[in-house]
Amino acid sequence: FSVHSVLAPFNEANGYVPAVQYKDGRYDDSLGGGVCSLSTTLYNAVLHAELQVEKRWNHSMIVSYTDWGFDSTINDWGDRDLVFTNNYDTPVYIEAYTIYGKPDSWLYFNIYGKETRDMANRKLKFYNNILECVYPTDEERTYVIDESLAPGEQVWDQGDYPYAVVEAYKEVWVGGVLESKELLHT
Repeated sequence: FSVHSVLAPFNEANGYVPAVQYKDGRYDDSLGGGVCSLSTTLYNAVLHAELQVEKRWNHSMIVSYTDWGFDSTINDWGDRDLVFTNNYDTPVYIEAYTIYGKPDSWLYFNIYGKETRDMANRKLKFYNNILECVYPTDEERTYVIDESLAPGEQVWDQGDYPYAVVEAYKEVWVGGVLESKELLHT
């Protein structure tokens, strides 16, 4: 399953409107902006369903809607995509739905299939290990002169995001005993 193949192209004809996207270390409005939150939500559902992840890309900057290391970005060209395979002997069914509310709306994915494991005694744990996190210094921050501001006035426009190296892990616990620990990616 390729998320890109289902969602692209990101254009008005497919119902997309401008929304925030990351590009070149900044964020901007673009058609298809925001689809990464969908890809990230599906990625986390795929991890919990223990489907085989074939391809996944992290964002160029941190995101606020999931733990570091558990995001999944896609782009209109398809070189950034979330691709996964049903590695079970039986079909799976993916359900997606939204709940609209104010101030927030929510997106959900459920993945159904024939369970062959003892889930009453099986627990999954996902977590990250931050190996490095460097925040920009004042000298490294980006400043843009805006003549419309009063002398000495500053307005924060876009963040100077930290550089981070993060490992993402999956643990499988059966009957309270650690059965396996897997480094998903760095």
